[in-house]
Amino acid sequence: MKVKSIEIAAPGNLGITEKEVDFGVSPALFLECSAISPLDQQISQGFFPLADKWPLVPGTSGVATDSKGSRYFVFAEGAGGGFQIAGVHQEAFSFPKEYIFPIPDDISSETVAITMISFLSVFSIFSDIKNGRNAVKVLVLGANGSIGEAALLVAEHLGLQATGVTREGTKVLGRETLTYNDLSATSGESGFNLVIDTLGGPFTKLAARFAEPGCKCVVVGLGGGISIEIDGAELLGSGYRVEGFNLLRVPLSEISQSVRKTFDLLKSSDYEPRFEKKLPLDSGVEAYALAMNSRLRVLLTR
Repeated sequence: MKVKSIEIAAPGNLGITEKEVDFGVSPALFLECSAISPLDQQISQGFFPLADKWPLVPGTSGVATDSKGSRYFVFAEGAGGGFQIAGVHQEAFSFPKEYIFPIPDDISSETVAITMISFLSVFSIFSDIKNGRNAVKVLVLGANGSIGEAALLVAEHLGLQATGVTREGTKVLGRETLTYNDLSATSGESGFNLVIDTLGGPFTKLAARFAEPGCKCVVVGLGGGISIEIDGAELLGSGYRVEGFNLLRVPLSEISQSVRKTFDLLKSSDYEPRFEKKLPLDSGVEAYALAMNSRLRVLLTR
């Protein structure tokens, strides 16, 4: 089968190729919709440690259809997609069946492509603290990002109190948020049991001032954790824990549970994430350039 792909010949060198692909006995899946994620962008530039074998096809998750038109969420990165094997920025591909999940009819392909990795991350974080029972109050840094929105929705779904923080204090999903200046001042907000931190840097230190003893700060995403500022003297005796999060370290059995939980949440919600633009695979180079300069996700289709 001849298959078109976005191929990276070397860091920063993207192009559209067409090659003969033999899927053997594995049934082929066909690209329906895939978001260009921050991880895909890192891989395309050669910044991600696993992206050291060139050429490669990126695409670290997405929505595919089979020959009958049934839709599936493909957790491509779990099987090495975009790293060691071709990802989903390819017209057709094949992955082991344990990484492929049927999508309910009442959930849009765009929503799955844009948000699934964020929801899987957030559900895994809450699962790690006994399904959220120990996190009565949650502080979400970067609440207007994909992971931030997912964190607010999951916290509400679990019956927890969540406070979002954004640069301008803008509303997120209709909810008021604090600004980072509010965290610098005495805002009256305190007693947080869990901090979900997508930013790192000085914001991790700001959030620590409002934490309950024993609070856990989970630094997640490529934007967070590049640098973390913590003053040990300020935290002395508080039991404040800072942990990094990597979805690829989560067992597949837990990923499967989080996929089910995410579908249940999305079916009961009217959440529809915004995106910048949807472009065909043939315009993949343009799509990557657009994604590099947009806060919103850019989508690829077959």
